[in-house]
Amino acid sequence: MNETSKTAATAPAKLFMDGTKLNRHLETVVKWQKGEWFAPIHMEVSLTNVCNQKCTFCYTAWAHGKVMMDEETVVRMMRSAKDAGVKSTLIAGEGEPTANPAYVRAIETCGEVGLDCALNTNAVNLTDDALYRILPHLQWVRFSVQGSTKERYAAIHKVPDHHFDKAMRNIRRAAEIKKELGLGVTLGVQQVLIEENGADALNVAKLAKDLGVDYYVIKPCHPHEKTTFKSISLLVEKYRDTLEAAAALSDDNFRAIVRWNFLAEAEARRSYDRCMGLPFIIQILSDGVVSTCYPMADKKAFHYGNLHDMELIDILKSDQFAKTCKWVEENVDVHQCMPTCRQHNVNKYLWWLEEEKPDHFNFI
Repeated sequence: MNETSKTAATAPAKLFMDGTKLNRHLETVVKWQKGEWFAPIHMEVSLTNVCNQKCTFCYTAWAHGKVMMDEETVVRMMRSAKDAGVKSTLIAGEGEPTANPAYVRAIETCGEVGLDCALNTNAVNLTDDALYRILPHLQWVRFSVQGSTKERYAAIHKVPDHHFDKAMRNIRRAAEIKKELGLGVTLGVQQVLIEENGADALNVAKLAKDLGVDYYVIKPCHPHEKTTFKSISLLVEKYRDTLEAAAALSDDNFRAIVRWNFLAEAEARRSYDRCMGLPFIIQILSDGVVSTCYPMADKKAFHYGNLHDMELIDILKSDQFAKTCKWVEENVDVHQCMPTCRQHNVNKYLWWLEEEKPDHFNFI
């Protein structure tokens, strides 16, 4: 059982979502500056590309299929990550992670070895047994809820409306079990801002508060060929009053967060010209590929290796890993990449550190 499980949560008052915590890992940053090897701080893991929902806004729908990472590989990966020095993992990815039964052992293994772990899920597949097993080993869980009613939820998640009842029941149970066991895991409901649910943001936030979670958050959905809107800024202006009303629900026990900075940056030009953040965050796909990022997951030039060929720690220490990071930094035009990607805030910090050095440096 990890430290998170020992005390009641105080995390909601300290949630930090718009920015990077990389400046809290200065020893690692110094190694990066010196060109020394270091383990990525964070990894995002996809246990499967199977999904029980087909959300209208999903940009990984192309990958939904039948791939399941086997439990042996999952457990070995988590142990190898800890051995390498990785500090945290988010179980999310191409599909719905709970579609792979191995997600329970994945989380338990993280707890056993002391690897910080989080879960993104639509909550439909969760059971009481699974919640009792996984919640003591998780730092946070984020539930995807895109509508406050059965009808709106079913239309956006593209599922039968009974999915709504299952998901809400399981989210409520997670909050109850957290309280029962006195756990420190932080529970949140996440909504993405799209045309179909912008007017519903306040109601989703109220629903989240009623379910007993610690916070509600709304962030941008990046336009792509399947979305029904073309401008995030126009959506923000259209639904600003609703978003502000949602944010006003915050109190001592609940946070309602509108990611205003993230919403603003979703259409802004990047402040940096090179992707330097890859060594700090890795993505692991359901077929075992260790990759730079999900948007480039189908391109071999962005692959570091495969867990079916090498242990994760060996991939991270390989020449291929270093060469791939260097190639991306020198050849990829970041202004053509998906806005506000996983490495975005890390890149902003590293660019500020390396390229924005002020004159008269020692006059602090």
